[in-house]
Amino acid sequence: LVRSGGDLGQTSKGVVDVEGGANVDNPLTKADMLSHKALTSGLRAYFPTITVISEEDSSKRENAQKAAPATQAIPDLLPLWFTDESFDPSRITVFVDPLDATKEFTESLVEYVTVMIGICVDGLAVGGVIHQPFNNSRSVW
Repeated sequence: LVRSGGDLGQTSKGVVDVEGGANVDNPLTKADMLSHKALTSGLRAYFPTITVISEEDSSKRENAQKAAPATQAIPDLLPLWFTDESFDPSRITVFVDPLDATKEFTESLVEYVTVMIGICVDGLAVGGVIHQPFNNSRSVW
């Protein structure tokens, strides 16, 4: 929708250091924010007690490291996958990148654009989705 409208509403989140010492602009567009709002508000409406952390929600970024620590003992999560028993949804954190490859999006290289969602239980990654909105709406779970 934003792509076809012509005005991407592009701003910058700052400059990012990349391999080789180059600095690259980290763009932000209306599409990033619209996707962010749709995904986070939808997740929070259907699952009000889970934690949702989006790349575009600066207030949540500082909590991301706490939600998914780099090292942690791996608990036995098989019972979550093979049972109908419920558990406390506050143990779930969902990470959202509402428009990955924004720079490519601004350059009309939409075949590289994805929406990514990662799901953690007690800080351990248990699932995720990669969706290509411009590639015949292809999704990988």
